[in-house]
Amino acid sequence: MVLVRKRRGGRRHKKLKAIDPFYSGPRKLLVDKKLVGANQAPKKGEKIDNKVTHRFQEFLENKKHAEEVRKASKKKN
Repeated sequence: MVLVRKRRGGRRHKKLKAIDPFYSGPRKLLVDKKLVGANQAPKKGEKIDNKVTHRFQEFLENKKHAEEVRKASKKKN
């Protein structure tokens, strides 16, 4: 997903933002299997497809791990 920021003077400035599972700012990215290719530039020789990529799978695992850590820390408190 491409975030479009407006610069002063009305010019539009595109900013590519990588998927970050720990990003909790005001602009949370919509994570969609088909939009992952838009978020990350493909490596040389890598074909873009709409299937779940290896990097997207890693992202999902990181997200699950982060949620488990959060739940564990809440139980301790």
